[in-house]
Formats: sequence, structure tokens, C-alpha cells
Amino acid sequence: MIPCVIAGIDSVSLPIHVSKHFAPQLRRADEYIKLGVAAAEKVFTGVAADQENNRAGLFAGTAFGPMQTNFDVLGMIANEDQTSPTLFSHSVFNSAAGYIARLFGIAGSCFSFTDFGWPFFHALAEGHRAISSGRLDRCLVLQVETYSDLLIDARQRTGTEPEPWLPGAVAWHLAAGASGTGLNLKNIEISSVSAPPPTYLHRREELHHDQGNLACSTPLAAAAAITSLIREPVGDREWTCRLSASHGSVILTFQQANA
Repeated sequence: MIPCVIAGIDSVSLPIHVSKHFAPQLRRADEYIKLGVAAAEKVFTGVAADQENNRAGLFAGTAFGPMQTNFDVLGMIANEDQTSPTLFSHSVFNSAAGYIARLFGIAGSCFSFTDFGWPFFHALAEGHRAISSGRLDRCLVLQVETYSDLLIDARQRTGTEPEPWLPGAVAWHLAAGASGTGLNLKNIEISSVSAPPPTYLHRREELHHDQGNLACSTPLAAAAAITSLIREPVGDREWTCRLSASHGSVILTFQQANA
């Protein structure tokens, strides 16, 4: 079964908006969790949900995760203060995926992937495999990024006037057997190579597609750009998006679902 992208969101950012239904349950959540929930709610809007939630999965990718929350917890430990169990649980990289799975009733596979190079695409590849193999009927794939003061300082110290990175999220809803809507994701290939740390602090990725080339210079930019591209009608032909960078490459192959 070829997975189909039936919905995609490329621009969940600050300020964060969630419905009144979820807001009370996010009262103590940090920015990382709230961005993930907001992206999930937005991508699921108007999409009929499968009632067999054990056949639904969640694959989340991130480069830096709840970075500031991590440092907040470490600060308490270093100062020998009482550590908040809730704050500690929110410092775990799987925290956003846990909240989303609970709030949206996703009872199948639930994974978080940490990768400085291609976090969204590693999550997407796992979602693609899960649906192609028949293990899942649908899944949410997303990338959520928040940053810390330490990271901002490191970027300023190692580069001249670096472009600001803003917290945000990108999300896709993949489903099997969704003929007639969306785009079939026929194939995904990822190549990762080792690169020095400044590569990831001052990233330079090139997106190549039929309409031209685009430079992507933030952790979310490549996934957001491709999400925007796949909203445009492309006819029945097969087409590809290619990403290249010093830390590797990604190739995505698409085709209209009704082709």
C-alpha cells in the first residue's frame, strides 16, 4: 500500500493557538508540547478519523526538542532545588508525542526521533514503512522545534549575524487507501553523513524541485517548504523533491493519489 499525504501544515508558530477543548489539559505544558498539540489539531481539522485507533500511529522528529525545559531542570538540580516531577517529564524528548497520542486517542506506534540533520524525514520514512507494510492505516508525522538561550548564544558566537530561528512545527497526515485525495508518497530515500557542529548551527540545505531551487537555513525550513509545494496541483505525473546539504541528502517521490 502506497501512503498518501492527505493533509499538511507548514506554519504552526508562536503565538500558539489550541481549541478550548485542549487548552485546560495544556495548562502546565511547555512550548514544545503546545506546539506539537497545536500542529496535530490543525492537521486533523476536517479529516475523517479512523475509528480503529490502534491502527493509527505517531512519528515525531526533532533536532533540539524541549531544550530550554531540559536546562530548567538541570538548573534546579545544579542549585540543589526541589525538582518538579511535571517539569522533568516535560524535559523528555518524547513528551510532545505522549501528549498528542493521549489527547487524540492514537493507540498504535508512537515514536520520537532525534536527529540534527533530517529529523522530519526520518520520522516520515518510518511512517511510510509502517503504512506500506500494512502495520498501520494512518499516522501523524511531525517535527517540532524549540530552542534555548544557550543555543542562541552558541550560534551568535560561531557565526556572523545568524538568521534567527523561531520555534515551530510542521505536520503531515498520512493514510493508506486514500485514493482520489492528496498525494501518494511513493518513495523516500535518506542519506546522512557526519558533519562538524557548526554545520547544524548555521545550516545550509538546498531544495531542488521542478519549479526551481530554494535555500533552507533553519531546522524546520525544508519540511515547511516541501509541505507548501505539495499543496500545488502537479497533474498525474510523478515528480520529486531533492534536498542536499553537507550532512547528507533526501529524495522524495510523489504522484497524484488518483493517477
